[in-house]
Amino acid sequence: MLQQALLKILEGTVANVPPQGGRKHPHQEFTPVDTTNILFICGGAFVGLEKTIERRIGQKSLGFHTDAQPSTAQRRNIEMLEQVQPTDLIRYGLIRNLSGACRWSECWAIWTRAR
Repeated sequence: MLQQALLKILEGTVANVPPQGGRKHPHQEFTPVDTTNILFICGGAFVGLEKTIERRIGQKSLGFHTDAQPSTAQRRNIEMLEQVQPTDLIRYGLIRNLSGACRWSECWAIWTRAR
């Protein structure tokens, strides 16, 4: 449900925002904000996402048949996260529309296009 609400704002809508913030003043007037031309940059702590990527690419981090390269656990996690695909995010629990299914080149063209 939260992801759907976030998606609505990201895709562009008119959201009513309380000028005083919060819900302490329920009878206050709202200010309408059109989110169509706002660039939102979202992030999160995707704890355990590297395990989803490991399952997809078939790479084991422990046990037999692992790469012989010695590396720290942190470096191994970074290497896994560099290989993330939209399908990994969907398996992790993100809805398809928030998974970044479009290519980076398409995103860059949208972000840098003059209006």
